Amino acid sequence: MIRYTCRIVLLTFLLVALPVLAGDEASDQQAGMERWMKAATPGEFHEFLAKKAGSWNIAGKMWMEPGKDPETSNSTAKAKMILGGRFLYETMEGVTMGMPFEGLGITGYDNTSGVVTSIWYDSMGTVTTVLKGKWEKPGAPLELHGEMYDPMSGMNMKIRTVTTFISADESLFEYFASAEGLPEMKAMELRYTRAK
Repeated sequence: MIRYTCRIVLLTFLLVALPVLAGDEASDQQAGMERWMKAATPGEFHEFLAKKAGSWNIAGKMWMEPGKDPETSNSTAKAKMILGGRFLYETMEGVTMGMPFEGLGITGYDNTSGVVTSIWYDSMGTVTTVLKGKWEKPGAPLELHGEMYDPMSGMNMKIRTVTTFISADESLFEYFASAEGLPEMKAMELRYTRAK
């Protein structure tokens, strides 16, 4: 509620007070409102994200060490657009390394910056994973970057993910990690196929 109230106050200030302080007329206020609405209105990137709504089967692979065979897993996901078609909300359930697993994420495209932000939480830890990256064209591979602390190694890790949209019914998510002084390693891949 507090965040909502702060946003309303900020919007009111931006739309009313700033033009007055600048000595400007109603035309600038109208132009400002048009820019705000353009920034807030879902566009072609959001329309593409909406195509990922639905139910999915996920075949997973996880590499614990380079050169070793991966652990495999099967899980399911459900995704839907929220907040008026502005963000993709995904929940996942399955078994990973013999343990029950659940996770949730929110992905959004910012019209003002051209940046995608993906936030992820899961039952394997208490960390909030935040990944960001530019997306030049809807449907093009989406590469995101972030950082996390790895408690097993005691090191900060750089994270890179690549999502390849193979078709309307299939996509591949690849997860890479690297630590200072070490080469990047592919740690995980998730192949999504739409559930029939």
